[in-house]
Parts: sequence; structure tokens; C-alpha cells
Amino acid sequence: LDGPHNYLPTPFHANYDLDVEGLRQNVVYHAETDRLTVVVGGGYGEGWKLSLEEHEEVVATTVSGAQKRMPVMAGVIGGYKISIQMAMNAEKAGADALVVFPPRGDHWTAQAYYEYYKDILESVSVGAVVLPSGQHDFWPEVLAQLAELPNMIGFFPALGPDDEYYSNVGKRVLQAVSKPLLFVAENEPAAADCFPFGSRAYSTAAAALIPQASQRFWEYG
Repeated sequence: LDGPHNYLPTPFHANYDLDVEGLRQNVVYHAETDRLTVVVGGGYGEGWKLSLEEHEEVVATTVSGAQKRMPVMAGVIGGYKISIQMAMNAEKAGADALVVFPPRGDHWTAQAYYEYYKDILESVSVGAVVLPSGQHDFWPEVLAQLAELPNMIGFFPALGPDDEYYSNVGKRVLQAVSKPLLFVAENEPAAADCFPFGSRAYSTAAAALIPQASQRFWEYG
């Protein structure tokens, strides 16, 4: 999963039904770019707005269009039980990995965040990347604790007030764990700061329009 993570929008028809064939054609196009991972059903992909059935169909269509030429990650985004069901549906639909989004609000305790993510990850066996929320001092410890789960394969540091905070969280997590984790930077400005400190992937909305440019940016970084 090294490289750009392309957060692909979900296309719809004028009546708001999923444009399944349009999605498949988009995925087939993006599968031609080397070292690109496609992410669907997340924050940029209308994950909050999809029903559970639509979310599973989006993942299955993406897997079909990718034809194993690039990894497919599925966003897990919603309430507690909805997220658990989304994770199980995405695994059933053939996703290579998950991106688990945080619960709404950033007022939770460290233990509550840990239990939220832990329950979702333990509902599946497919690998998962954890996306935190809020600039809390406890995130390095929580992420390191989650890394003890066998299918926790990567993390985003929660976006902070400046790039130094962001890269520092990533460095602390990598130093605290004994297994290799994928440190994913969020968007191009953070990626430019985090590449020297162990980040091997970054999320981007730009890749939906200019995937080759995003791939060159990652290679240069």
C-alpha cells in the first residue's frame, strides 16, 4: 500500500442512484497508474451518505474494476454498529484493506477511542488503517496499543496545528511499535513534511483528476 491513496468520488445518476458502470470505468482508468491505491466509500467518496447496501456495491464494483491491478481500500465511516457492518461488508466484497474513520466529535477519552477502533478491527480479518480525530496528546499511545491487533496495518496521525505536530506523532508511533506500520500522510502539504520521517503513503483527492502527477509527487518525495 505504499504510494498515493486515491480517494475516489462516488458517481451518481441524476436521480441519486449509484452510477455503477461509471464507477467501474473510472476504476479501470485509474488501475493503469503504477503504485496507486484506490479508496472508495470514505470521506471524499460520500461514505456518510451511502446506505450499507450501496457501500457494499461500491466496494464490489471497485474490486471488479481494479482486477487485482491495484489495491482497493474501503472507507469505514458511520456510527458504531454501522461501521462494524460496513467493515464486514467490505471484507465480503473483496476489499484489500480498510480505512477506519473516527466517531463524530473529538471529545472522547483515550480508552473510548481505543475500544471503538478495537471493536471494528476485531470484527474482520482484513488489514485496517486507523484515522484518528482531534489533536490529542494520547494518540501515539492509543495507536501503538491498537497496533497490537494483528490486522492493524497502518495509521494516519490526527491533523495538528502545524506540520511539526503531525510528523512528530507519526515518528512516535513508528518508534513505539515492533512491527512495520504504514504511516499515511493526509494530503500533499503534510506528505511533503512527513516523507523524511517514515511516511510511505499519502491520501489525495487530486489523484482522482491527475493520478500520474500524484504518482510523480510520491516518487519525488
